[in-house]
Amino acid sequence: MKYCENLTKSHEKCQLYPNVLSKALDLFQGEGCALIASPFSLSDYIVINGDQLEAESTLAAGKTVFQKSKSVDLIFGVESVDGNVKEFQFVELKLRTKNFFHLDKFSFRDKVNSSTIALGTSEKISSKYYIVFKKEILNQAERFLFRINPKLNNDFKAIDPEGLHALFF
Repeated sequence: MKYCENLTKSHEKCQLYPNVLSKALDLFQGEGCALIASPFSLSDYIVINGDQLEAESTLAAGKTVFQKSKSVDLIFGVESVDGNVKEFQFVELKLRTKNFFHLDKFSFRDKVNSSTIALGTSEKISSKYYIVFKKEILNQAERFLFRINPKLNNDFKAIDPEGLHALFF
């Protein structure tokens, strides 16, 4: 599965709220990516800003932005090489994480659930979700998230920015 800009931009929520679209590099830098030669700086990958989508959905429901739910940071469309499978990928950015004592494992599931509601049911959502950490702490993150109780399910995967780029872009 590879990134598909057309699928991302043509999602009904992007048509309704065009300001939810953003450059991936901007979101990575806003969440603490300090890579000088970021793999996302090579192209203007357009993605959905999950926080902005949640804010727009909350306002559309007649609530205030202070009532918005937690959401994943990054959403983008992916499709198979033959174009037969199309779905949306959820990514949470945790690039500022230095220690794991304040990291709430259960909030990841809440973020996926609320982002699923905000995105709607018009397109399939991938059953694998990615949590992006700095390369230096990736091994620690995997141990914390998946080997120490309580564990996250296999539908979550820890990855670094370069790994995410290589996998989808």
